[in-house]
Amino acid sequence: MIVEGTPLLSAHRAVTVLLILVVTSASQAVFHDDAGDLNANVPNFGHISLSSEIDDFNMTVNPQSLAMHPSSSATSTVEVRSLGSFSGPVSFIVAPPPASPPVPSTASPSYLATTGFSASMRQFLLDVPPGGYATSILTISANASTPFGTYKIILFGYSGSVIHNETLSVSVVPLLRMDTSIRQAEIQQGSSMSFKLTITSILDFAGEVHFLATSGPSGLDVSVDPPTVELRANESSETVVKVYVPGWLSTEKEGVWSINVAAVSRGVSEDIVITVITPPFPSIVVSFLELAAVLSASVLVVIAAVLYGTTRRKNRHSELWTSFAN
Repeated sequence: MIVEGTPLLSAHRAVTVLLILVVTSASQAVFHDDAGDLNANVPNFGHISLSSEIDDFNMTVNPQSLAMHPSSSATSTVEVRSLGSFSGPVSFIVAPPPASPPVPSTASPSYLATTGFSASMRQFLLDVPPGGYATSILTISANASTPFGTYKIILFGYSGSVIHNETLSVSVVPLLRMDTSIRQAEIQQGSSMSFKLTITSILDFAGEVHFLATSGPSGLDVSVDPPTVELRANESSETVVKVYVPGWLSTEKEGVWSINVAAVSRGVSEDIVITVITPPFPSIVVSFLELAAVLSASVLVVIAAVLYGTTRRKNRHSELWTSFAN
């Protein structure tokens, strides 16, 4: 061993130091981080390398990236391969990124599930033969309330004092994604506008998709044409949202409306909101409309009075004619 800036150790002393290092290392757990770049944000548990005489095993997970929606699951194949003459049982624990490797249960193979997920394995204990390998199936399930996003979950493999780990990237995504050509629009009172709506299948989802559009507050006329589309796995379909702003909404204040469009298929739903702004009418226009409304009401009253008077005169003439005839 050569240390810069210090004199060379004697051969006897160098051997003694090497033996001390080997004995000290052999008394500690050997942890190997096999996850590669996926463990960029996972705490570093260390890596202790012993001499080539120490038997070891290699653990891989395929695939390392999983995608699922709430209330569903996905699987990966776990392979444990003997290195050198390694043989024996390998147990597993599934956990979120911890501060240190969790201690395996001494009673039975176990796992620790991160919030929003559960995990299971076809075999939590693998018997690996010398020079051979063994496999198991890891299943990760998302709860119904698991928020959309990407999570990291670690699989630990234990055999005596040797620990390996692999990190999985788990994405929770919706089955449907809805997009529109316009998220906000200005529509004059008495006018209309159409919006193209695209619905996309995720994770092989397929089936009829039904649309329902409503305005809040009420007052706008909204519809979807066609109201139902056929969606194929991992493809997209289109429909059109039509919005009409009635002229009778005339006001001097700007109006803001939320158009909520819901897509429903096989118990799965997705929503999107379109904001509609109705500019105010000029005050002179509002005054004219109000005057027109008043005049219209007055005209109706006059017409009603004329009709009423005409009806009474006719009734009076009928009574006089009846009296004269008798």
